Amino acid sequence: MTAFLSLLNFLPTLRSIWPLQSIWLLPVFGLLQLLCLLVFALLVSMLEKNQRQINTGRISPAQGQ
Repeated sequence: MTAFLSLLNFLPTLRSIWPLQSIWLLPVFGLLQLLCLLVFALLVSMLEKNQRQINTGRISPAQGQ
């Protein structure tokens, strides 16, 4: 019974901490999403660069057909 009462006493403090956490989590997830987007864009640009080198390099259009 005492454990239940201490849990009830702990809940309001948890509720007062949560808004701070949600305010803090939103920018963190935003930055994480931005970072993933940046990495993806970098990967795509690297792949395009490689494709351009292949197209202008060893493989001629005649061989490709």
